[in-house]
Amino acid sequence: MSGWLIALIVVCLVLIVWSLFSTSSILKEKASMNKELDADIPDEVKKRPYLFNPILVVYVVFFVALAAITIFYVFR
Repeated sequence: MSGWLIALIVVCLVLIVWSLFSTSSILKEKASMNKELDADIPDEVKKRPYLFNPILVVYVVFFVALAAITIFYVFR
């Protein structure tokens, strides 16, 4: 395996572990508050719903990175 592949695997594993811990801590915090989980939508999100949607942002970043990697290997 090349050095770049190992570095990419390590970065991916770190991101997965970090997101697991952050998600679990947020869920524990919400469960301990005994409060309504749904809240009003902030005005910034109402004005730009696509920009502040993290799922859509991740899809865009993924496809841009995928296109860049594909172009890199095709024209190498």
